[in-house]
Amino acid sequence: MFKVTKLLLIHDLVEIDAGDTWLYDAEQTSKFEDETRAARRLFSLLPNDQKIEYINLWKKFGNRSTEQAKFAAIFDGI
Repeated sequence: MFKVTKLLLIHDLVEIDAGDTWLYDAEQTSKFEDETRAARRLFSLLPNDQKIEYINLWKKFGNRSTEQAKFAAIFDGI
């Protein structure tokens, strides 16, 4: 559960910085680019080891590449 919570928090932190527009932006044309910019900016403030860890967690969530990421994505949609 700790890893799932961490995935959700990192994902939401990036969305908060980028602007979580899924509800009112019908086109969603720049969502990925906006979130990528936000992730790079936010994580660049961290020490390198944390930066790498957080970028990897953010990517895992976005790609749903682990069982924990798939599970976390369910909660993100609620």
